[in-house]
Amino acid sequence: MVRAVRDGFAAAGSKYLAEQRRLLAFVHDLTATVRDFRNRIFHHEPAWKRFGVITEADAIQHLRDKIATIEELLALIHPDNIGLLETNGLLSTAQRACTSDEIRRFQHLAQTHTVRSLVDLAQLVQRSAANNAVLQARLEGEPRRRFVVSPH
Repeated sequence: MVRAVRDGFAAAGSKYLAEQRRLLAFVHDLTATVRDFRNRIFHHEPAWKRFGVITEADAIQHLRDKIATIEELLALIHPDNIGLLETNGLLSTAQRACTSDEIRRFQHLAQTHTVRSLVDLAQLVQRSAANNAVLQARLEGEPRRRFVVSPH
């Protein structure tokens, strides 16, 4: 009887250790992925480059996957981290950066909206917030001065 109890505890302990090892390996992989991505960015390498990334859609998906990995790691460190990022608009900003519209904006190919009145400006602000998009604007009569309307 004592041996059966001892063997039962040993089996439960080894199962617990196996789960802990899997979790540790998972966290190690997440950390390595985030560290490698951070190094790529800090060495001024294109963040979107990776084997198999050929199209713009591939690049956007690759970046979204990296953001998801970072979110997952931060949530494992402490669940409140994600709420803090959401409260400060950092997640929506990161997700917005991974869109075709943002690529066009950085290529200076985005549409420029002409603001003729406060009503136009209010509508632009509402559209920016509703679509989580940074919109380029200019005041009527001032074609060289451009502004951006950004949510949060």
